[in-house]
Parts: sequence; C-alpha cells; structure tokens
Amino acid sequence: GANDGCLRLWDVGSGAEIRQFLGHASIIWGVAVSPDGRQALSGGMDYDLRLWDLESGECIKILKGHKKFIYSVAFTPDGRSALSGGDDEDLYLWDLTKGVLERKLAGHGARINCIAVAPDGRYALTVGDDELVLYWDLRKKSLDRELTGHRGEVRAAVITPDGRFAFTAGKDATLRLWELGSGDCLRTISAHQNMITALALSSQGDILLSGSVDTNLKAWELTWDYNFGWGLFR
Repeated sequence: GANDGCLRLWDVGSGAEIRQFLGHASIIWGVAVSPDGRQALSGGMDYDLRLWDLESGECIKILKGHKKFIYSVAFTPDGRSALSGGDDEDLYLWDLTKGVLERKLAGHGARINCIAVAPDGRYALTVGDDELVLYWDLRKKSLDRELTGHRGEVRAAVITPDGRFAFTAGKDATLRLWELGSGDCLRTISAHQNMITALALSSQGDILLSGSVDTNLKAWELTWDYNFGWGLFR
C-alpha cells in the first residue's frame, strides 16, 4: 500500500510490478495476504476494508463499519474471517464469506497499531498507543488477558509458530518476549536506539527481524530448548 491509494503486487525475485489494485480513496496502512495466497485484505484512511482477488485484481468485497483510520488487518488461518483495528480503538471481527461485521471487541483506550493471530486461529494479539498488549480469545470473542510493561506506544507484535509465545516492540525500543498462557514477560531486550516499528518471525521461529526509526534492521538468532520453552538471543 502507499499514499496514492494503490495496492501493488510485486515479484520479489525480479523486483517487477505484477499488478495494481485500484479502489481505495486515500492512504493504505494495513495489508494482509490470505493463508492460501489467493486473496489480500487492505485498509487505510478511507475507513474501508477491501478484499482482493490476487489473480484477477478484482475487488471481491468492500467491508464497511470503521468510522476512523484503519492501521492493521489480519486473516485467520482458515481464511474465512479477518480482524482489523485502528483509530476506532476496537478490534473488529469480520465474516469474509458473508462480508459482514461479526463483533466489535472493546479493550484498548487508543489506536490499535498491529494485530497478530495465533496459528490455530483461537487467539489474537493486539498492541496499541495505550502501551497495552491485549490477548483475545476469538472463540469466546472476549479479552483473555492484558499484558503490561511497555513504556509508550506499542507498534509491532508476532506470535511464535506453536502459539505459546509472542514478541512485541514499540516506542521504548525494547523487544519483549511473552509467555501467552501466563501473561509473564520472560525477557526484555534493549534492541534499538529509537522506536521499533516492525517485527517479523521466520516460519521455524528461529530468526526474528526488527526494524526501527533508527534506520537499522536487525536479525536476531533464536534458539529454544526441546519444548520451545525459553528464548536465547545471540
């Protein structure tokens, strides 16, 4: 997504643009690709969510309900549902097969910056400008627990492949490792010189990438014990 309201699909190998997706009236902030790689979901400053067919470039559905800017979107692992959040402060749950809003979940007191969904689709994590990390039970459609410790807005979150742990980061320039079942913060690392704005975790859970306003991208090598229980940073 970009300031021109145009979503673009790129060939990573060649760097060539494959397709443009036109329809948004303003800046696009949040983009997610479906688990099967056939669809994409986007949202931004026009308050609309758009579901796209990546092969044809067609806009399949327009989901309306947000009244303010959308900053983050995510699919559930089965691709049948989606989550979105932004300046509305609520977590929006969508039924993509019907194209309807299922539920709005209240919990944050400021903008939602990032949404991460657990691999089994039962839980989700949201982080926001209110310094909170919220852990949601998507089956019960309710808040499971609140994780506190960050100072300043929290900008990024990822969940490990087994769904037991998560990393979060934000304005305080720290990486925090959480055990989601207990809500305990297992490790806090002073990782950057300025706000961390993005995190990405490899599919095996052994490499964590962090990007910061300090202009550095860092790769963290993670090793875990036999039961995936404790993270060691190198």
